[in-house]
Amino acid sequence: MSEKFINIGNKNFTNVDKIKNIIAADADKVRRFLKKHNLDRSSMKVTDATGDKDVRSMLLLDDDSVTLSSVSSVALSKRASAYMETEDSEE
Repeated sequence: MSEKFINIGNKNFTNVDKIKNIIAADADKVRRFLKKHNLDRSSMKVTDATGDKDVRSMLLLDDDSVTLSSVSSVALSKRASAYMETEDSEE
């Protein structure tokens, strides 16, 4: 299986096969989530791909890391679905 990457904003990409959840989020929701899990933005388990823009979504990855994105959860979901459909049609 080849690795497929989706654009999560600001010239950042993540492996679509590693994504467990895509969550719609704002700054307050992110702050509460990180506090609940004893993390902060400088933690090694948190990747901030917002480029100093507003947080619009959180990606939870299979290695229990978190990626913050300035792209909406709907747009990320569509991008991930497009890759999955492409993969299914190749089989």
